[in-house]
Amino acid sequence: MTEPTGKDGVPRQIFDRAVIARIARCVAAVHAPFPTRRFVRRAGEGLDALGLRARSGQIADALAESLPADFAGACAIVTEALGPPGPAGHETMSAGFWKLPFLDFVERHGLGDPDHALAALGDLTRHFSAEFAIRPFLLRYPDMTWTALWQWSGDEDWRRRRLASEGCRPRLPWGIRLRTLIDDPAPVIALLDRLHADEEEIVRRSVANNLNDVAKDHPALAVDVAGRWLRAGAPASRLTVRHALRTLVKAGDARALELLGFTGGDGIVVRACSLEPAAPRIGGKAVLRVSLESRAREPTRLVVDYVFDRLLASGRRGTKVFKLTQLELAPGQRSELSRLHDFSQRTTRRHYAGPHGFRIQINGREAGSVLFELGPEAGAPGSRGAADA
Repeated sequence: MTEPTGKDGVPRQIFDRAVIARIARCVAAVHAPFPTRRFVRRAGEGLDALGLRARSGQIADALAESLPADFAGACAIVTEALGPPGPAGHETMSAGFWKLPFLDFVERHGLGDPDHALAALGDLTRHFSAEFAIRPFLLRYPDMTWTALWQWSGDEDWRRRRLASEGCRPRLPWGIRLRTLIDDPAPVIALLDRLHADEEEIVRRSVANNLNDVAKDHPALAVDVAGRWLRAGAPASRLTVRHALRTLVKAGDARALELLGFTGGDGIVVRACSLEPAAPRIGGKAVLRVSLESRAREPTRLVVDYVFDRLLASGRRGTKVFKLTQLELAPGQRSELSRLHDFSQRTTRRHYAGPHGFRIQINGREAGSVLFELGPEAGAPGSRGAADA
């Protein structure tokens, strides 16, 4: 039976007994004394009750118990077990996910030997990104780890350059928060200055995500840095900056909008705003339709978003901004926009029946809205479908 997958295509329970056996074969192939049966038994204990990260951590601990006690020697075996890395870009993130326990082994058992651990992470990141594993070393050995990140930022392999950026993101999702870098991102900015015009898009995207993290706590600094990158003139930097300022653009930050060329917009009117169906249900979908008209005297570049005003579990109100489009309208020109909105339940966003609304935001300015009643999921208690059944 195929396990459910997340949006990134990674099975939520990828670390099954088949993967444990695969890891055992890799290690045994380079270390003949490896106790395969004991490792498989220990790594698989209570597996069905564990989530993805807990499974990976348990496999990593089983590796530590099955390898020589000397970390340097064990680390060399773990690194050799994966063999030489393939060419950059040959494997997708999801295809390489089974290798995560090797990096977890270094993270969980290498803090007492940072020299060998950091060297191993520099090698292992060419198999699977070490952005999570590097963070405890940044906290305990900041000077040594920053030296490694700085060296990797100039490496010929983009996977190490990406690690340099991704590993020091102050607010990396699902990663340890780096509070000192949240408070003072100066070291981060200095490193990103080397990478914002990198030849590889995947590196530039990491740089953009990193500056976007910085923007959440230091918006003015983020705009200043983005402006400096644009003035440097590298064509690739414009795409980096656009992605880096996305949170500030959604928030209607005037300086970020101006830097990207989205000024004005007062002469743009929302002629109509509607939802089809007008009363959607949880679990369903609806089409948001927006009709714009320019009454400005000159062409206007626009970034159009919509703000979802929603009901939270506590009964309070919350908001989330969604991108709609970017366009330019000439004087008198009209534009018809539409977006399919999904009201499915997600682990990161739950829906609750009750009054909701969409507000149209043009260059950071609210310009129209539509209110609606979000009904319960079909078949749920109190829903029409349940009553009809």
